[in-house]
Amino acid sequence: MKALLERFLNYVSVYTTSDEASGTHPSASRELNLARILEKELKELDLSKVEISDTGYVYGYLPATKGCETKKKVAFIAHMDTAPDYTGENVKPRIIEDYDGKDVVLTGTGAVLSTADFKELPGLKGRTLIVTDGTTLLGADDKAGVATIMTAVSEIIAENNNYYVNGKWGQFNTSHRQCFDCVCSIKACGWGVPVGTDIT
Repeated sequence: MKALLERFLNYVSVYTTSDEASGTHPSASRELNLARILEKELKELDLSKVEISDTGYVYGYLPATKGCETKKKVAFIAHMDTAPDYTGENVKPRIIEDYDGKDVVLTGTGAVLSTADFKELPGLKGRTLIVTDGTTLLGADDKAGVATIMTAVSEIIAENNNYYVNGKWGQFNTSHRQCFDCVCSIKACGWGVPVGTDIT
């Protein structure tokens, strides 16, 4: 859990708000800053076929466990950008441990996440919440997915005799609105993956 949290907090600190008016892909060059971080981390994990495409997609491949080469492969997909509805620059996350199930006040603005409006909050009592201070988006959509994929790959490698896989592809794309492009790029790469799982 600590590694997952550390990754998530690191990723949300990177400014990747998309620009829907740009007409380019990625929509903003700043999205490549996180792409380069992920490329470096995937290489440090010793994955193969790690690359960043000319559109900013990051790919990595975890080879099959010996004896599992004929099993089905799986691809995990998450997007690195955050929505342009609100700024994602200078994110200040706040960790609430042992949440009390009551209204949450965002310390930067005084805005309130009330249990009347967010009826699922009381059910999270006792858990750890991560919220923004209210001055920015948090960026959990979908940097939580990115952190989950990276942590899962890291743990699979660390426990290589306890997990049996026939290849896992990871793809981090630069647009949350490009799911169709993700599927097309998987096919174009010849991954041989019957399904891609979007971690959102």
